[in-house]
This record gives sequence, structure tokens and C-alpha cells, in this order.
Amino acid sequence: PIPPTNNIHQPKPTLYGHLHMAKTAGTTLNGLMATKYNRICGNKGFTNELRAWYIIDNGIFESTNYATDCDWISPELPHEFWNVLDHVDREVEMHVPCRDPV
Repeated sequence: PIPPTNNIHQPKPTLYGHLHMAKTAGTTLNGLMATKYNRICGNKGFTNELRAWYIIDNGIFESTNYATDCDWISPELPHEFWNVLDHVDREVEMHVPCRDPV
């Protein structure tokens, strides 16, 4: 095998964005992921250690560097929030949930 060298490009991990849509189980998904995985950033779970009330009351969303602290983002915030990803130095993949009409 060829030993690794410093000039080999290592791609950065993808940053996943979850766009909340009403009644598509986004809150449940965020809560479940936050209890099982690290680097999850969302209103209903933030990694596997913080509760939603703590996140909101202590301004954690405002002080988080999403480019370096998170691998999956799921905020329940106005669309302007996503502007924080404009200059992220990694690929961003957005997920938009769908469901059948009621």
C-alpha cells in the first residue's frame, strides 16, 4: 500500500440541513437523532446532552458555529437562518420532508 501524504485531498464531511415542514415528524426525528448521535443541532435536541428549553433559553442557536460544530442541522427558525451556511467550507445537502396531503 501507498502511505498517505500531506498533498492528498481529504473531502470534508457533508453538512446536512433538515428543513422543517409542518406535520412531517421533523421534531420527532430531531429528538431521536439527538439522543443517538453527536453533532446534531436542532430545536428539540442538540447533540445528546441538551434539552430544547436549555437551547432556546441560553441562545445556543445564536452562538453555535454550524460549519464546525454540527453535521446535521434541524432548526425551527425563519428561512433567513439558512443564510449562516452561505460561506461554509463544506458541501451542504438539504433535506425537505414530504407527506401525502391530508
